[in-house]
Amino acid sequence: MAGDIANDITLIRGSALCALLGIRYPIIQGGMTLVGTGHLASAVSAGGGLGVVSAGRMDEATFARETDFALDTTDCPLAVNIPIGRAQEWTEACFNIAIKRDIKAVLIGGGNPKPWCPLVKDAGKLLGIVVATPDQAAKAEAAGADFVVAESIEAGGRTSREELAGVTLIPAASERISVPLVAAGGFVDGRGLAAAMVLGADGVQMGTRFMLAEESPLHKNTFSAMLAADITDTLVVGTRHHMGRRLLRGQASEMVHGSEISASREDMIAMLSGEWSRQGLHLGNLEQGMIACGQGVGLIHDVLPASTIIENTAREAEAHLRRALSIFGALNEQSSGNA
Repeated sequence: MAGDIANDITLIRGSALCALLGIRYPIIQGGMTLVGTGHLASAVSAGGGLGVVSAGRMDEATFARETDFALDTTDCPLAVNIPIGRAQEWTEACFNIAIKRDIKAVLIGGGNPKPWCPLVKDAGKLLGIVVATPDQAAKAEAAGADFVVAESIEAGGRTSREELAGVTLIPAASERISVPLVAAGGFVDGRGLAAAMVLGADGVQMGTRFMLAEESPLHKNTFSAMLAADITDTLVVGTRHHMGRRLLRGQASEMVHGSEISASREDMIAMLSGEWSRQGLHLGNLEQGMIACGQGVGLIHDVLPASTIIENTAREAEAHLRRALSIFGALNEQSSGNA
């Protein structure tokens, strides 16, 4: 089926991101902690996007195992995401695992990427760097990034202090770099992909949408809570201590939000620990657990295979881009006629 769709889709397949990564459609899976497993990454890659195994909250052995599983179950391009805010020893181990395997790209986020860039480049892997401002985008390219992921405030999980919206971040970042730009934050369908490309991006990163893929490791209770959400049903916690996180509204996230004024930094670190996320994501404990997701959650109404999500997004994006072109074509015809 993907081959038939590809014959109908020409506008988005011309993206520089597709050419760089060797993927059919300019769609990257977000590097989601506790969600970016080998099973999900493999399904996304097989569906024509770039699947990403996320090292976040995995020990070294688990990260190696999940990466190997993804590589064993698809021959399509794969990537890994390594957050660099954790312990040095763990970070070094994850990079060593990544560069020794036949992956296409390594994505870096969560801290200063500069010390780690040579490792990736010397290993012959493509380097993607996640940023939150146009200045960071320019610095990422200067550090050797082959592509840049610009993540706006609409995104789930970790948020930036600058709180830039995608409609301003994407065009501003695109003016500062010459390598492919990936828009992230609130993109869940073809309308978003089309809009991102018009704003200057070469593709999108989707996290929340792939959380609601059939191959996602989420608990059925978590699926239900996310499907019931509206675009207003997320909130950002932790900003007082510069550790902002966008979470689904719920008993636990509301409690954290309400206690921020009096909570110490140590209290906030404990409240935003991986165990709280595991309770919400994997165990379906909606009273005590928390679910990191983006504002786009309110635009998602079903759980589908990753390949179907990608096919639908690609088809919708193509239709919306052609619709926009037809509108401008009609306007040009009217102008010619009036002249």
